[in-house]
Amino acid sequence: MTEEKQIEETVYNYKKRLYKVWINMKQRCYNPKHDSYKTYGGKGITLCEEWRTDFSAFEKWSLEHGYDESAPK
Repeated sequence: MTEEKQIEETVYNYKKRLYKVWINMKQRCYNPKHDSYKTYGGKGITLCEEWRTDFSAFEKWSLEHGYDESAPK
């Protein structure tokens, strides 16, 4: 994938609620400055390599297991 295509995909994904869920999940697990880190990453909770590095893999699994982008928050 070209760098330009990757940037376009990132911008498109950023508008999705699920993308924000993914980003926040990673922050809770890997960013010691995140408010919830002590409850997740601080206790050793991590993501599998595939989900940690590939939003589309996380998105695919989520949609296949009932995630509804239009569901109330």
